[in-house]
Amino acid sequence: MSVLVTVVITAGIGAGVGGLLGRIFDGMRGKPSHAAGILGILLALAGAFAAVRLTPPTVPPSVEADLDAAGPAYKVIHRYYPEVFAQMAADARSVDPKDPIALQNKIRPHLSALVGAHRAEMDDTSVNALGRLMLEETQALQGPSPLSCVAILGGGGKTTVDMGSVFTPQMVRTDSEVTAAIIEQVATRPATPPAKLTDTETRALLDEALAPLSSDEQKAVMPLLLQQRTPATTEEARAFCAFYRSLFTTALRGRDQTLRRFLAN
Repeated sequence: MSVLVTVVITAGIGAGVGGLLGRIFDGMRGKPSHAAGILGILLALAGAFAAVRLTPPTVPPSVEADLDAAGPAYKVIHRYYPEVFAQMAADARSVDPKDPIALQNKIRPHLSALVGAHRAEMDDTSVNALGRLMLEETQALQGPSPLSCVAILGGGGKTTVDMGSVFTPQMVRTDSEVTAAIIEQVATRPATPPAKLTDTETRALLDEALAPLSSDEQKAVMPLLLQQRTPATTEEARAFCAFYRSLFTTALRGRDQTLRRFLAN
């Protein structure tokens, strides 16, 4: 298996997750508790498939073949979204396959955009699997690389570590399988978009997500959300990551379709 395969496998980790958390809209209505008041955080799945370390190829590799060999997610994209697959292959050719971080940062935006574009068509099974995957992967990143945690959540910036050095082989396999299942579901069985959360419901969800954070974390997070600013320090990134983890946990615990309705906003 080629070096490209090893790196691309981890390019997907978190990609499905990050794209959905990409755009944040600020808006104040009255004076909500915990100074939350932000209405309509839009999610946009990002994805950071972890890169497994493999042996260099003995012959010049075919980029398309290597992508197909990198896991079920890429095979599904090739089958149902060949134009996206072609863009990923072109970008993969433009960087050194021995630079896993650069290659992962090239591939991830395509995965993020693809999942984000179809976020309203995900069914309950896909959304719940995505939420659980996001919590597992961001927990692994929050300590060793908060800035990478922010990047895969779509909060801006690029990952600063090779995902293959952080995620276990099982996490890599699970990520690719979950992402493949989501992409195949929206391509072949798109769900009817659910009713979006109302402003009142969104505010309540954000307030509840902010509540478990420390006062220092809240102070760090609020300016980032209101200013739509990318975390610039490790401390800001760690707080930002904690907020989104709390947000997904809260939504997963909510009434039926809370997370799905939030992602559809």
